[in-house]
Amino acid sequence: MNYIFEALFVGLYSVILFNILFYFIKNEYILLFSLGFLKHYLAYYLKLQTLYCNRGYACEKLINDRKISHKITYKATNNYLFIESFIEGIWFLVVGSILFNIIGKVRPFFIIFLIGFFTHLISEKIQLHRFFCIHNCKMV
Repeated sequence: MNYIFEALFVGLYSVILFNILFYFIKNEYILLFSLGFLKHYLAYYLKLQTLYCNRGYACEKLINDRKISHKITYKATNNYLFIESFIEGIWFLVVGSILFNIIGKVRPFFIIFLIGFFTHLISEKIQLHRFFCIHNCKMV
């Protein structure tokens, strides 16, 4: 899968979750943190991380390089999943606060899309996704 397509998906996924959370959480900072946290945490239960292990750009490169033909799944302990989700919540809080102060609050869906989109691209470029694939994707 192309990582630009993946980034578009992550941006849209972020906007959908934001649209749901927006009705329940009115505090901007709690909303941003909750969005980042739930985006990552729910992805585990929606099997999006397993999908990434099998079809994600970084993982596909590793699968092809290592000539793996087994099905691969994402395995995480609850503590590890919580820590990853917490870090993503902090990231959304910090980046979202900065963007809302620069761009303003008139286009919140656009800002949320940008956070999800660029977070995915940056993670790809700094090899965070490769690290994720090596340490979290397990053969079954």
